[in-house]
Amino acid sequence: MTIGISGFGHFLPETEIANEQLVAHFGMDISPSWIVDKTGIKKRHFVGKDENNSDLADRASQMAIRDAGLSVSDIDGLVLATSSPDYVQPPTSCVVHGKLGLKDAFAFDVMSVCSGFVFAFSVAHSLLKSNPVWNHILVVASETYSRLVSFEDPKSSVLFGDGAGAVVLSRGGSGEIVSFHLHTEGSGQEKIIVRSGGVAERITSAAVASDRHLFSMDGKSVADFVFHAFAKASEYFGFNSHPKIDFLIPHQANVALLHSASEKNGIPWDRMIVDMEEVGNTSSASIPITLSRAWHSGKIRRGMRIGLFGFGGGLSYGMVELSL
Repeated sequence: MTIGISGFGHFLPETEIANEQLVAHFGMDISPSWIVDKTGIKKRHFVGKDENNSDLADRASQMAIRDAGLSVSDIDGLVLATSSPDYVQPPTSCVVHGKLGLKDAFAFDVMSVCSGFVFAFSVAHSLLKSNPVWNHILVVASETYSRLVSFEDPKSSVLFGDGAGAVVLSRGGSGEIVSFHLHTEGSGQEKIIVRSGGVAERITSAAVASDRHLFSMDGKSVADFVFHAFAKASEYFGFNSHPKIDFLIPHQANVALLHSASEKNGIPWDRMIVDMEEVGNTSSASIPITLSRAWHSGKIRRGMRIGLFGFGGGLSYGMVELSL
């Protein structure tokens, strides 16, 4: 019996922050037009002061469950990808489990930064294949990077927004998960990093003073890795010979970077779904948010073949080929 996506959901916080507001509020020495030129982003969404990662995941999950025509009681498990959790522990998935009111369902987190959704998706698929008792697993990615970036570093902070995306993977549902490919390069572990907050380096006043508790990225090294990952994706999805898919949904990192990397590796821009002008880079949540928005807008539909392509911290990348 095939395993496919039966429901799609996403949620973006109510607060929208345009480039003009961001530059003015944080006194950035850049112009709003510079942000558009360099990133393709005009605005992004930020959580409110009483909103957390788990709240976004909860709302996206509810939408996906409704879209699948299911109830909460039908869900057998929840796999959540995030790199900006509510707490160090318990897992954010357990918080979402409680908010959704799941019963007799497991929940755990997967943390693989911007590749996280693809990794979580592959784990959920494997769980459904290995246990015939389970029929529906919720796969969610949720991020709140507005609380994790340093706004004194405009080159990276202007990229990020908050949001969550979710899908329900179902046994016997429409479509089929065709294949996966996952890859990690641990030698690049420090290229994207939050240094303080784990047991290797506790958060101290000195760490906070030097922003070691916030997101840090070596942009040049990461860009080099992205070009390498795109070459692998082009080969995997057949763009160097006969394309296997109708559309590719990459991690929504930065429009300029996506355009350059896809062009260099022979992936036509009109085969890419890039939807970050009003959303920004939402790390692991970017793929399921883009996927859900494309589904609910009618851009993608049943019968199509779609590629999902995550890349980022670890360093890592992952690919999924699926039919809807």
